[in-house]
Amino acid sequence: MASAPTRLDGKLGKLLVGHHAALLASRFKRLGYAWEDFTLQTVAACVPPTGKAHSCALRCADFTPAEAICVALDTGAFQRLTGQTVTPLLARGYAWPMLGGGWVVPLLPPAHYRADPGLLATVAPDVAKAVRMAVGLAAGQPYAYDQIDAVWRPTRTQWEGIVREFLLDPSRTFAADIETPWKRRADMSEAEKASGEDLTQTIDEFNVTWRTDWGVSVPWTEEYVPGVIAMLRASQTRGTTLFWNGAYDMPRLTRHTGIVFDPHHTRDTKDLFRVWRNSVPRKLAVATSLIPDNYGVPPWKHLGTDSPVYRAWDVVALLRNDIALHRLVRADGADPAYDLFMRRLDPHLVRMSRVGLAVDASRVSRLVEELPRRMAEERAAMTAALTAPRYKVWKTRPAAERGLAGVEAAGPIEPCPGTRAVLQCGACGATEVDAGHVGRKTILEAV
Repeated sequence: MASAPTRLDGKLGKLLVGHHAALLASRFKRLGYAWEDFTLQTVAACVPPTGKAHSCALRCADFTPAEAICVALDTGAFQRLTGQTVTPLLARGYAWPMLGGGWVVPLLPPAHYRADPGLLATVAPDVAKAVRMAVGLAAGQPYAYDQIDAVWRPTRTQWEGIVREFLLDPSRTFAADIETPWKRRADMSEAEKASGEDLTQTIDEFNVTWRTDWGVSVPWTEEYVPGVIAMLRASQTRGTTLFWNGAYDMPRLTRHTGIVFDPHHTRDTKDLFRVWRNSVPRKLAVATSLIPDNYGVPPWKHLGTDSPVYRAWDVVALLRNDIALHRLVRADGADPAYDLFMRRLDPHLVRMSRVGLAVDASRVSRLVEELPRRMAEERAAMTAALTAPRYKVWKTRPAAERGLAGVEAAGPIEPCPGTRAVLQCGACGATEVDAGHVGRKTILEAV
């Protein structure tokens, strides 16, 4: 039996979970590894003896050498097995072809988990992927990537046909994404900064899809922009426009097209993911790899923005994630949290940010003067009302993390009932509130 796959022992070094150990040993020896370089386990099925997904026991089965499934907990091991030099965060969670046959599902090196404990939530899904692949092989179902059609810079005639096809039924969910020369001004060269042009506001390409097996990317030129605007306007009138991190894409599209996005016809799927899993990084590639429906999605973020496959998978993954996350959020009982914060509250916040608020300056001045006294009264009333177990309100995220970890606590301290209720309804992706579940940003982002 294998030890729990979430075990991150400093002595572990490289963890490889694969088929029969003898076959693994000969394969790794040919790659230059000694037997003692690895902790070797075998995979055929995942049996959770304690009922917890992160404590799986793995049973043995025989596979041919070409059917090897490995989980590599080490950047060096991953690179030697696949020949890839992809950064760990872009590599993990996906199946990569192994040199000489078979597949590798890389985990992150232990240093990443120590730096960001929230990443521990990615371990069980990654190992489960390898288990599922092994079970499929045993059943005669070889693993293969999902295939998509990537259309890059279509001809004028092709593009006009694509636009007409969407406008026939603009009620379909419309997944959109833009590419800019730079994401952050800090990344620009000194010469680019000196030019006075903010290249983070320049749109290079526009990617779009309304299908889960096809995506199209067009340059932001006068030949294509009218079609983009027509589809966006139709989607904003009769359908829903999807973004991943719409706070970046929408202002730039508004600046270049004049379209003001209606929150009732727009959805940021990144927010939906934050409701489902609030503790892990919210990059599109990380989110995609954690969703079971995306079992066959190939690695694509390492290809770079000049790749048509990269551009197509960006919007296809966005659409797939949105479809799957609605079901996952409902299954976790977190739909009330999403409905409250994103469907009901967010449109009001968007409108407030656009139209501004009428402010009574004299009233604000009086409030500033009265605030210390009123806060002291509130604090005294709260303290008087407390009974064991004591409740504590933290002012900052680091303070909340330290408090929940017991660093500041003289005795047992729990989040106040309102905070606990919000967290338990799924806003942080946890079913219980404790030091293990509540990590960075959870308190302020969940409430």
